[in-house]
Amino acid sequence: MEQVQPAAEGRKPGKGFESPFPPSRIFVVGGSNLPYSVTDSSCGGIPAQLHFRTNVRSGGRITGNMCFSVRKTDVRSLLLMYESTFSPDNRQVFFRVR
Repeated sequence: MEQVQPAAEGRKPGKGFESPFPPSRIFVVGGSNLPYSVTDSSCGGIPAQLHFRTNVRSGGRITGNMCFSVRKTDVRSLLLMYESTFSPDNRQVFFRVR
């Protein structure tokens, strides 16, 4: 297994004051089509770690690093995946990992 540490930025649209996304909705997926969860990784300490429980004001943002333990063969093909919590069709959004 390899560890990858993509940086992320979450923005809070709309009104209110809350966490923009829970860690249980964020994965990376590679060529093997296996989802790797940020909550299942064994990365240890992560520099400039993304703190998912940080509440963000409307229009604000949160930034930081995440870590995923993935198969070595998946590293070059990884996509960051976010699964929407309240979407009627359980929509998934994918982002390229650089």
